[in-house]
Amino acid sequence: MQEDRIQAKEEKEARLREISMITQKLGPPDYKDDQHSTLEHCHIDSGSWILNKPEFVRWKTAQDLTNAVLYINGMPGAGGWHFLHYTVEITNTTRGKTTLASQIVNHLQSSAGIHRSPCLFFYFKHQSDTMQSFACLLRALLVQLLEEDSTLAEAFYQKYHSISISEARSSYRLKEFAAELLKSQNRCFIILDGLDECPDDDSPSEATRILKWFLTYIVSDGLKMGSNICLLVSGQRDGTLDRLLSGYPSIQLDILEDHLNDIHAFTQTRVSAIGHRFDLEPQEEAEIIKKVTATSEGMFLYTKVVMDNLMAQVSAAELDEELTVNFPKGLSAAYERVITRILDRPTRSRSQRDAAGKILNWVTCAARPLKWREIQCLLCVDAQKGSCNPRKRCADSCKDLCGSLIEADQRDNELKGTELIINIVHDTARRYLIQTERVNVIQHNADIALFSSAYLASPPFREDISDEEILQVALTGFYGFHDYTVETWQHHIRLAFGDITQLCPTICHQLRKFVGVFWTFKMSNWISIL
Repeated sequence: MQEDRIQAKEEKEARLREISMITQKLGPPDYKDDQHSTLEHCHIDSGSWILNKPEFVRWKTAQDLTNAVLYINGMPGAGGWHFLHYTVEITNTTRGKTTLASQIVNHLQSSAGIHRSPCLFFYFKHQSDTMQSFACLLRALLVQLLEEDSTLAEAFYQKYHSISISEARSSYRLKEFAAELLKSQNRCFIILDGLDECPDDDSPSEATRILKWFLTYIVSDGLKMGSNICLLVSGQRDGTLDRLLSGYPSIQLDILEDHLNDIHAFTQTRVSAIGHRFDLEPQEEAEIIKKVTATSEGMFLYTKVVMDNLMAQVSAAELDEELTVNFPKGLSAAYERVITRILDRPTRSRSQRDAAGKILNWVTCAARPLKWREIQCLLCVDAQKGSCNPRKRCADSCKDLCGSLIEADQRDNELKGTELIINIVHDTARRYLIQTERVNVIQHNADIALFSSAYLASPPFREDISDEEILQVALTGFYGFHDYTVETWQHHIRLAFGDITQLCPTICHQLRKFVGVFWTFKMSNWISIL
């Protein structure tokens, strides 16, 4: 008996080592963080009605192709993929963001029973290079499936350990391995959230390639082999997803009574806080609820942007003006009201408006979500002089400066505890800033490239700097932007050169000069190595 327990323990440890090795070779993106962060502040009942919808119940128990695919959709901002809910604490109103997809993942992963079917998920993000491609998706799904079903580890390890990292991460191998492992399952749930956020630079688009592959080679072929792969796609009706999924069951959120009731409940919660701030009468609060819900058209995002903007007014008189003369009709008008308040309103100080403009430029063009400490560093650093003045740190929060155009999410950091991650509130906000020329993408990518170049070439990064000097510079916070610049400066240079004719001659000359110096330096290093 003791020997059996020892053997079982050794076998389990062997499986864990194999899974760890495979995970290192695959290098999946951090898919777990999205699920954890979306549920962390989630209201217990937010979106739970989806679990009782007939379409969802049929999908969960599907035995045929007709019900094996479910499409949860809405117009941009309707909330199907970024389902927003606010909870009221005793002393304050705090933000908690979740998705219907995360509720479904949590429900399926929490199902009781030793024979629970694997539930795999992936959250696509338009602003993250590691969360918007077919390859990243498959790497994440493979690791999740091995963790859910460790019996696959030994056989997969035997095939996998001898190939190189580049081959292991190649599209051909990933598709081959994913198809084999997925179709080995009796039943498996796959949740793809925000598929519409994939880049559409190529034809067919990344979303089209992903969806066609899953529908044909995984769901349909899996059923022929006796494997029930249930695919749920959550995203906006963008003309691509709705066309490819038109023959499958769907849940359209912006016309769904349960969803509209959630918007009404959310609005009531926010209006209560606004009423307390401006000492409103019950009748005034009721009028605001009626007005906002009537114009939301089923869009949680519109409701959130409008309510945040009303809450940010300085006086009851300004609130009255926003509700009458300037009340926005539609999401674009709601964005414009926020932009006008944070960038143009003369009652804000010049430094506040300038800081808000800089932050919106950076957040809109950043290659990945920025940390608030990185943004603070940006505001303090003089890249040309190689210095940092920590007294230039903003006393205002990022939300105070930029309002509802940005989201500030708290994430756990092993070294620094919790820290704020700053994102644009939605891709529609990013597009609006660009289309209205509040943000010039080509120009600002050039600015970021030149800033990064000057920053990395500044005295604090010279080779002969002493340990004592490094310590003194570090204490000022100068190195706070090091990680971002090293990761992304080539990305910004590539985008700046994408349409260099839009840049002024001086900027063009500086970019060409830097790239020339860089390649000369790199070639000399290669020659010295050879």
